[in-house]
Amino acid sequence: MTRLAVVVMLAAGCGGNRSEPAGAGSAVATANSAAPPTSSAAAPSPLSPKVAAARCGEPCLFLVDTPIAQLTDAYRTACGGMTTQDLGFDNCKQLDYARNCIYAAHGFVYKKGRWKTTFTGKPWYDGNPAIDAKTVLSTLELANVHELHERGKACRKNLDISGADYDRIKAWFGALPARPPLPKVVFVDGFAGTGKAFMDLLQNGEDSGAADGVGTGQVALGGKVIAVYVTGDLHDRGSHKLVEDMPAAMIAAIRASDESKLRVIRVRFPEDTDDDRGTDVFFVYDDADALRGIEVHMFAYVQ
Repeated sequence: MTRLAVVVMLAAGCGGNRSEPAGAGSAVATANSAAPPTSSAAAPSPLSPKVAAARCGEPCLFLVDTPIAQLTDAYRTACGGMTTQDLGFDNCKQLDYARNCIYAAHGFVYKKGRWKTTFTGKPWYDGNPAIDAKTVLSTLELANVHELHERGKACRKNLDISGADYDRIKAWFGALPARPPLPKVVFVDGFAGTGKAFMDLLQNGEDSGAADGVGTGQVALGGKVIAVYVTGDLHDRGSHKLVEDMPAAMIAAIRASDESKLRVIRVRFPEDTDDDRGTDVFFVYDDADALRGIEVHMFAYVQ
């Protein structure tokens, strides 16, 4: 039997660090207290030669002049087609690092804590005590700091997938209450279904009352919402595994030539504090990041 190789709990975002100096903390808080800025109040500063030379080995340095959404393309272009799985944004600590890296690229001096130790040893870092964290960042950089902060918060609220998969899931749910894009393989509670049936169950739940769905408005990730990479035998429904932990029929319907290249993400919306009933949504992506299958499943455990 084919088995998935990736094992990670899904958590989306890392907030501020208590060891950061007040200046950096204030700048981060300001950038994240409202929507990301959209004006051109400040343009990115020219890159120092050291920072420019180090970027292929330190992808976070691209974020001083590159929006996060364009990071992968910019990295590939500048670094001769080089690719990495997630450019270093695949867990909470790395999100914190990337956010602080933007300040460090300008020479911000951390007074104490792990960031002082971390960046002082970087060959591209030139500390400058005159740098003010409240004013040094451009509008683009503030937007990147805001997004990294949001991902960080989500990461600490039980969404622990890679940053790239977080973006995909966030964008998919962000289309609600309109119908998000659906793949060819759509399953509803273990059986092939239509897009209409999928959306009805997702938003309204079951008439039996097992679960009420996610509602008919916007859906926010984080908080009690848990996402996890589902791993193990793709077709195993043995007694050691909860039946909803692997949507076997949906995976079989995808008919992938190599199932080891599929990754399954479960996003759980519990309806009570005991997590014994609610709504699961399964996303199946291939190694080209195409959404190959999706399933909505109501769960209710008898105590």
